[in-house]
Formats: sequence, structure tokens, C-alpha cells
Amino acid sequence: MSLFLLLRAQSLLRAADAAVRSKDAMVEASVAELQARLEGLEREVRELERMPDFTGDGTRTGMNITRRTQILRLHRRGESTEAIAATLGLRRHEVELLVKVHRMAVNGT
Repeated sequence: MSLFLLLRAQSLLRAADAAVRSKDAMVEASVAELQARLEGLEREVRELERMPDFTGDGTRTGMNITRRTQILRLHRRGESTEAIAATLGLRRHEVELLVKVHRMAVNGT
């Protein structure tokens, strides 16, 4: 009986060892995949860091899209550049420039 129990215990230990090795292999594969993905992300970050900074030194970068939309909407309604500038609290030259750039973009020049 004790010989049978000893053989059974050895069999169970071998099965447990095989299961652990299988799990270890799965964990190693997962770790390798995560390392590869991390290296890819590191490459992307390095590439982004090499790209030029278009925001400059933190000074005002210009008009936001909502403000541009408001200017163009008022211009399409027939408002004068002076009236648009007064309404939105901008300088007349800013409004004129934006309208000119918009016309050039629409006309393709």
C-alpha cells in the first residue's frame, strides 16, 4: 500500500511540475509581448520628442477655432470687419486677416 501511495505521489508531483512549467511558459510569453509593446511605445515617444514644438515658448498661439468660426459666421451674415471686431473684442486687423486667409483657402490661391 505504501508503495502505491509513493508512486501516486510521484505521479501527482510530475503532473504538478508539468502544469507549473506550462504556466511559466505562458507568463514568459506574456512578459515578452509586453516588453515588445513597451519598446514600441518608447520608440514612438522618442520620435514625438524629436518633432518640432509648434506651440513655441508658451505665448499666445493665436485665435482658437471657436473664435474663427464666430468671425466667419458673422462675415457671412454681412457684418463689417469693424462690427465683428467690436462684437468679439478683437483688433480689426485680426478679423481682416482671417477673412482674407479664408477667401484664399476657398478660392484655392
